[in-house]
Amino acid sequence: MYFYVPAQAGIALYLLYGLVGNSMFAGLSVLAISGPLTIFLAKFSHKLRNASMKTKDKRVKVVNEVLSAIKVNCISRINCLYEGYLLDHLHHF
Repeated sequence: MYFYVPAQAGIALYLLYGLVGNSMFAGLSVLAISGPLTIFLAKFSHKLRNASMKTKDKRVKVVNEVLSAIKVNCISRINCLYEGYLLDHLHHF
């Protein structure tokens, strides 16, 4: 089975050479250059994505800390307001 792939590629290149001539070599060179270039660009975008996710993770942690501080502040204010309300109404009895 693995023998058929190089044989098919060789036959295809032979037929392509018969059809377009030396232009086939230009196409092969473009394919040979684009393979490693694609690998390089994929690795580069992976590094950028990881850096972006780390930055985003730091921002999410900071926002969560701020929101939890706001929640604690609101809860303590509500408790203080409720305590004042109870003390005002208890003095009437």
